[in-house]
Amino acid sequence: MQLSSMGRMGRIPSNYLLRCKRYSRRLPNLVLCAESMAAVPRRSASDVFWHCMDIEISIHDLAGHFQAARSASPGAASPGSQNYYLLDVREAWEVEICALPGHLHIPMGELPDRAQQELDPEAHIIVVCHHGRRSLIVARWLREQGFERVQSLAGGLEAWACQIDTTMPRY
Repeated sequence: MQLSSMGRMGRIPSNYLLRCKRYSRRLPNLVLCAESMAAVPRRSASDVFWHCMDIEISIHDLAGHFQAARSASPGAASPGSQNYYLLDVREAWEVEICALPGHLHIPMGELPDRAQQELDPEAHIIVVCHHGRRSLIVARWLREQGFERVQSLAGGLEAWACQIDTTMPRY
């Protein structure tokens, strides 16, 4: 798998990527972490992908995951049991208004007590909230706790309701 030329801060200069390719040839047991722009030890072949995973996922990428899940199992209403799951960190009253199908609901305030018991540190977790601020905080916190495959839905459910599913109630 090739490293993406898009990083958290925008386009990475091509000379930087070239230096990284040369660096990785000389030190094959290391991979480049896109988040910290540092070389980290490689534990498996899949490390290249997970260490380069952006902290945020776009609503269009998530919609693509939903579409892939539906085409893989046509009767499925949600991708919850596919290769990732959705973690909704909004309050209960917010979830009653609207939610994505197949989500796991743990309010942000309860997460420190419930994360280690209810979340799989090896799973790909996509955190969602109303506008994307709380989910970004939670995604960063979960990564600090050892959950490496966590992403936040950029723009939150508000962006999803405006651009992807215009029938979803907004608040």
